Amino acid sequence: MKKLITFSLINNKIEHLSKEFTEMVRLKYLKIEGQNISDLPEGMENLVHLRTLSLNNNKFQQIPAACASFTKLYTLTLKNNLIESIDDGFFNSLPDI
Repeated sequence: MKKLITFSLINNKIEHLSKEFTEMVRLKYLKIEGQNISDLPEGMENLVHLRTLSLNNNKFQQIPAACASFTKLYTLTLKNNLIESIDDGFFNSLPDI
């Protein structure tokens, strides 16, 4: 799975992601929607090539901290989560957003 570029996981009601996601270092497009996930596993910052991240319809209460490490990120969607605020300066490390 280390050569995987696109991964989509939709409407499965998963509560936790495996740490194996952190080994998908060539991943560019990640869509995890309609789950019961509230956080990303440690080590997600290893996904340095990530361009699109879609975490719609989950249980996130804040934007995952790992997102600040995705410097090539172009699209970030977090619709229908439980996010109430965004920390000041969060997007400073994401020049393409």
